[in-house]
Amino acid sequence: MIQIVTGKRGYPHVTSYQMQAFNRGVIGDFALIGNNNKMQAQKINNNLVRILDGCVVFQGIYAIIEQGNYEDVAIENVEVGYRRIDTIYLYYTKNASTVLESVSIDVEKGQTVQSNPVPPTFPDADRWEDDIDIKIPMYDVLVTMDGITITPYERMTKEYPSLNEVFQSVSNGKGLIADAITDKGVITSATDTFATMADNIRRIPSGGGVTWELIDYDYELVEYAIITEEVIL
Repeated sequence: MIQIVTGKRGYPHVTSYQMQAFNRGVIGDFALIGNNNKMQAQKINNNLVRILDGCVVFQGIYAIIEQGNYEDVAIENVEVGYRRIDTIYLYYTKNASTVLESVSIDVEKGQTVQSNPVPPTFPDADRWEDDIDIKIPMYDVLVTMDGITITPYERMTKEYPSLNEVFQSVSNGKGLIADAITDKGVITSATDTFATMADNIRRIPSGGGVTWELIDYDYELVEYAIITEEVIL
């Protein structure tokens, strides 16, 4: 049964599921929103990593560390000659009884070994499959006696662009395409629609060359008379 979400119904009716569905449809599975400190990981000492303020959306779930705040994550030491990789992750959980939801940042310890440590693995989980425990890796932390080394997952290095940045990127791209088409002999403006640009690309002569329809020239029709002369021997 279809129902209105952004409308007055006379009683509270907007659910977290509805907003999560909207977020995921618009933003996708994961987005690091580009404001504040973008949840950067900061080494405080060999036993403490600080996650700075920022916003993130994962599987439609919107979570934030408000400006000026942070989350500290404790890292355990290893013995001499050993090493380990821990993973700092976003943790979404839903209480099966109360159906209350929460998000936190935690750390999963890897296996302590003498060489070639590997990060812990996380099971696939999806909000839309009614999974109530979802873990999204953010940073790997290599732990040795000499200290810790923080490596971000690729998702933590890609900032989700603002709408203004998207519009500017499209505008810049249209300018480059228009210039390229014009260089091929079909005059095109960056303000033309994509449909016009596509049509102009089709007008480019195959294999290059000159488009005669764009050349403005005067011409004069000259009549020639062919005279034959009979030669008598």
